Order: sequence, then C-alpha cells, then structure tokens
Amino acid sequence: MTESTARSLLLSDLAEEVVRTAAPQESALRPRADAPLSREVPARAGAVRAAVLAVGPALGVSTRPCRLIADAAYAVLLRHRSGAGS
Repeated sequence: MTESTARSLLLSDLAEEVVRTAAPQESALRPRADAPLSREVPARAGAVRAAVLAVGPALGVSTRPCRLIADAAYAVLLRHRSGAGS
C-alpha cells in the first residue's frame, strides 16, 4: 500500500495540486484547510470535473480557466485513484 492510499486525501491536497497545475503563480495565496475528502471522491473524478464545469461559470469563472481547473482536479483525482498520489 502506497502512502497516498494509506492516508485519506485532504481537500487542501486536492486544492494545492489543482492550483500547482492550473495557476502555479497563485500557489502562495491558497491557505490550507485540512478537511478530509471521502475515499469515494477520487472514484468520482468525472463527476467532480462535471461539477466544476457546471458551477464555475455561475461563480463568475470564465470558460477557459474553469476548464483548466476542472481538468486539473480530474487529473489529480485520477492519480489518487490509481494510488500514484502526490
């Protein structure tokens, strides 16, 4: 069992990896909030991506950054689902 599968994925881990992928220049701006994500979240990577794409525009995120964030979240979750983690 790898370290990433031995511990649960934290919301702050997900956010940090997404920001590093989508907007690395912003990485110093995201405070850590160590809320554990349920183990089912990585298994639902597609649903998370769809949710970001659906909710982002309603929050004022334009199409291109929204897609970048959604794709980054999807990739991070797939890595965690496969046990590769960060």
